[in-house]
Amino acid sequence: VNSGCSGPDGGNVQVSTNNGASWQTVTSVTGSSGNWSEPAIDLTAYAGLTVQVAFQFHSTDDGCNGGFTAQGWFIDDVTLVTGPIATLTTNTPFSFETGWGDWSADDGVWTVGVPTAGPGKAFDGTNCAGTGLTGNAPANQSSRLISPAFVVPAAGQNPRLRWWQWFH
Repeated sequence: VNSGCSGPDGGNVQVSTNNGASWQTVTSVTGSSGNWSEPAIDLTAYAGLTVQVAFQFHSTDDGCNGGFTAQGWFIDDVTLVTGPIATLTTNTPFSFETGWGDWSADDGVWTVGVPTAGPGKAFDGTNCAGTGLTGNAPANQSSRLISPAFVVPAAGQNPRLRWWQWFH
C-alpha cells in the first residue's frame, strides 16, 4: 500500500438557505458511474424556503499512478419535481443548451459546453455542465456548480430535485 495515495475524486450535492453563505451536504458521490444516471434528492426539509443547490466537485492528486485525476462530474437536465413519488411527470428541466443561464461556479473548475471527454456527449442535446469537458479534471481542486435561488414547494407536494449525471 502506498501511504501517499489520498483517495478518489468525489462530489457532494449541497443546499444553501442563506444565499451561499453556508452549505449543507445532502448526499455524496464517489466511484464511477460509467454511464448517465438519474439520482434525486428529497427537498421536503426545505419546503417554503428559498434555496440554492450546488454540485460540489473535489479532486485530488492521488499521489499514485503519476498524479492521476479522474475525468470528472458531468451534470445535465436538472429538474425540480413535485407530485406523487411514482409519477414520472416533471417540470421543464434546465439543460445548459443555451449556456450558463442563471447558474454559476466558484473556483472555475466547472464549464458549460460540448463534452469531448468523459461521457463524450451530453445526456440530452449538445451541452452539459462538467468539470473536464475536454480532458481529466484538474488535480487538487474544489468547486461548486451553483443553481439560481428558487423557492421549494410545500412538503405535501413531495418536492425533490432530479438531474442526470455522469461521474468518473
